[in-house]
Amino acid sequence: MTRLTVLGSCIVLMTGCFTTRLATGAPEDRSQQYDDRQWFTLGGLVAFSSAAGRECRNGIAHAESELGGVDILINIGLGLVGGLVGSSACNNRDPYTYGVCVVSTANLVPWLLSSRTVHYTCATGAPGGAFAPPAYPAYPSQGYPPAPGYPPAPAGPPQPAYPPAPGETSVPPPPPPPPPVP
Repeated sequence: MTRLTVLGSCIVLMTGCFTTRLATGAPEDRSQQYDDRQWFTLGGLVAFSSAAGRECRNGIAHAESELGGVDILINIGLGLVGGLVGSSACNNRDPYTYGVCVVSTANLVPWLLSSRTVHYTCATGAPGGAFAPPAYPAYPSQGYPPAPGYPPAPAGPPQPAYPPAPGETSVPPPPPPPPPVP
């Protein structure tokens, strides 16, 4: 009974809920909402699954990644498997070493393989489904061509690289040098 208590406590303590939300500001196409389960290893550092949003031609408008109820159940199951493997592999040891071994393997398996759920909504495009980039920025970078898909900069006098902050005035150019003395 003590072994199951240690294993159960370990599994309950290693689970938790989190949600990460990302809003890109693009208009949402409510008819294109998707759910995806993504698999990871090394505590979430290395992905086994491909990135969410492959179906979205115009990018993602809203994404939400969460460790939900099903993901917690998956982690509990993986923890149980790890605990059972540790229980059989760690036999013939003193009680303290046995407990450490079982708890370590119960935590190791969900760390090596875990999942999370991603809900996302595709962004809408321009009429006809073509991507419509936003208008050209007010202050384009000097000397650089526009990004692909953006119109060329409007003709006119060169604009400052950085606009003055509110309440500041731009610095006038220095006066021309005096004529040479004969």
